[in-house]
Amino acid sequence: MIPGVVSVHFDTSGKPTRAANAAGALVALRNEVRHGSSIGVGTARKLLADALSELDRLLAGSLFLRDHVLFVARALNFEDGEFVCQARVLRGAQAPMARVALRLPRPVTMGRTYLATRDFTRVLDLHPFVIVDTCPICEDEEVFLYESAGADRSHFVSFQKGHALASVGALKLLENYGVLGVRGGKA
Repeated sequence: MIPGVVSVHFDTSGKPTRAANAAGALVALRNEVRHGSSIGVGTARKLLADALSELDRLLAGSLFLRDHVLFVARALNFEDGEFVCQARVLRGAQAPMARVALRLPRPVTMGRTYLATRDFTRVLDLHPFVIVDTCPICEDEEVFLYESAGADRSHFVSFQKGHALASVGALKLLENYGVLGVRGGKA
């Protein structure tokens, strides 16, 4: 599972893949048109064509994810020598999260989002890069993806609606993991 995730971002020589470059281009495009900018019809059509091309590259590089399950741990018990996790499984856009009981080989942390093989023998903690939380805008439970970090909080964008969420706690974790480089004039 980890090689699949890494291979979306880096080739065997450690250089960014086409999918990683496509993700960067999509973020740049979103930033270009995000804050109430006004663009002409011709420019909008060109940006859309570029975005569709980049999205195709990104999706092609992440097809391996179809063989995995995304879930959020809600409760954990130890029964008959196994960890039984009450979880919400994410099943794609517009589909409600299914409540399931999962038997896992190791404990997981409540409230965190995980990517797992279909048999749940391998589980990858995606926190703090992917979080499920109540959206401050629409109050729906949403999947939020890490976007950027400011001086005092990290910023997330919801996968489905593009809504924003800020988190101080996630920023501290990102700093602890050594993910953040120079921010706000600090190294």
